[in-house]
Amino acid sequence: MKPVIVVHGGAGEISDSRVQPKLDGMRKAVREGYRILQQNQILDADFPSVAAEAVTAAVRVLEDLEAFNAGYGSVLTEDGEVEMDAGIMEGKNLAYGAVGGIVKVKNAIDVAAKVMNKSEHCFFAGAGANRFAESQHVPEVSGESLKSPFAIRALERFRNSENITNEIDDADEAPIVGKKEGSRGTVGAVALDAHGHLAAATSTGGLTGKLVGRIGDTPVIGAGVYADNDSAAISTTGLGESFLRALVARRISEHVEKGEKSNVAIKRALDFMEQRVGGDGGAVLVTQSGDIGIEWNSTRMGWAYACNGRLHSGCNRHEDFDESI
Repeated sequence: MKPVIVVHGGAGEISDSRVQPKLDGMRKAVREGYRILQQNQILDADFPSVAAEAVTAAVRVLEDLEAFNAGYGSVLTEDGEVEMDAGIMEGKNLAYGAVGGIVKVKNAIDVAAKVMNKSEHCFFAGAGANRFAESQHVPEVSGESLKSPFAIRALERFRNSENITNEIDDADEAPIVGKKEGSRGTVGAVALDAHGHLAAATSTGGLTGKLVGRIGDTPVIGAGVYADNDSAAISTTGLGESFLRALVARRISEHVEKGEKSNVAIKRALDFMEQRVGGDGGAVLVTQSGDIGIEWNSTRMGWAYACNGRLHSGCNRHEDFDESI
């Protein structure tokens, strides 16, 4: 079984000025995840599979970069604070862990992974998520340390403008709450390891100006993340409320189970969502046979993947930058 890892860096109206930083970050994340897959052994005994460890490592890289709406790059709530959501699932035992509305941690995906690996529960939110993180000795960081200059500017535009999407150059990760326009900056990774196990992980800071306590699709099983060795590992990115209502990740999985090709499965689920509840975005997936799916119905989506020693990446349709891993 040849290992595969695929990441995405958000979908939507991604401005030209943000494309290269996203490509650079996604390539870095893919290389880190692929490095772990090539080890072909679990490096951290707490993880149930190499694939689960690889997607956690890849998403952690993206969370540390300002170019992505997760971790340090997270956008701000109406109160000017960072509240993060993250979820992870592995396909061998259908193990799943998630956190919603967590604050003052550097990497929400690490806490979600600990929920999956070290808790009898699946999902913690708000103060409970932070209490669990503390019990697992996850360091607390200051809220200010998570606020990037980009996120601060985005909130200022959100507060001062009726339509921030007119400011195309720098507004791609600051959508107006409740409207279709704007980018969905969620990050995610899916992987297949040499043992045939699948895993998926997704992380986000949400929407600029979101109400305090709002949780989107990212940490919700079947909406923003899903993995089953019998179908596929899937991570989505888009308008959270739409992806929640259409259960997009699980719907994609069902299409794969029925024999649909990966890109077709994603497209059919996105079409259903758009027709029934509206909203745009995209998804990445990998199956146990190594079939890769990358599809979106928004203007752009950042993606990258590695397999067979090659790294592919892009942000636009019909784009594929191919290089050695």
